[in-house]
Amino acid sequence: MRGKELYEEARQLDTADRALNALSAKQMTKVDMLDEAHATMDLFFSACGYETGVHEVQTMWFEAHFGKSNLRTGNYRRALKDFNYIERHVEAMANNQYDYYMYSLRKYSCQGFEEMVELTDHVLL
Repeated sequence: MRGKELYEEARQLDTADRALNALSAKQMTKVDMLDEAHATMDLFFSACGYETGVHEVQTMWFEAHFGKSNLRTGNYRRALKDFNYIERHVEAMANNQYDYYMYSLRKYSCQGFEEMVELTDHVLL
């Protein structure tokens, strides 16, 4: 609880700092203050004039912490929904990689493509 208070105090000192905003929201999820955490994350989006939220910009770290917090509090339906967002984001990334691979095969040599695939295999696995 003390960590949440300190991060919130730091966030109040500089409300334009995205990193402090995110750290404060993360601490709020650790103490299961979910409504406040979501409102804190939404401050950044509304202040910048964005119409989107944490799910549309694929903020997976927040969704993971939010889901874990819901799991701890026994809100299994909401936790499953948050974890499902993460699965959709990973699926979209895989589809984007597939499209990029198809482009790379047409644009570059097979050796360069093979080196790129090996690199991503080592990074992702």
